[in-house]
Amino acid sequence: MNQKREHFRLRYPLLARPRLKMSEATAIVTELSERGMRLSTVKLPALDAQSPVAGNLKLACGTLCDIRGNVIRVDGDELIVSLTEGPSYGDMVAEQRCIAQRFPNWRHPV
Repeated sequence: MNQKREHFRLRYPLLARPRLKMSEATAIVTELSERGMRLSTVKLPALDAQSPVAGNLKLACGTLCDIRGNVIRVDGDELIVSLTEGPSYGDMVAEQRCIAQRFPNWRHPV
């Protein structure tokens, strides 16, 4: 199956995972792109498909982003969120650079 994507997805090392502060909880982001993200369901209130997600995301490099979107599915212990508002292309490039500098031996999983 072809896994070609429109946007690069950054899978975060455990120690660099950003936090999404929502009104009801704080979620851990495990993967991020300009139009989507994966959130760990640990310590999150029950959310299911089509649940709205909104909050402020502090990226590993320190940049703050407003996030808006909807849960599109639950995948094991992660929520898959489609974003209508999220990080810009420039934010994602800076984030990749920051991760590469902070974790020089870490390699993005294929």
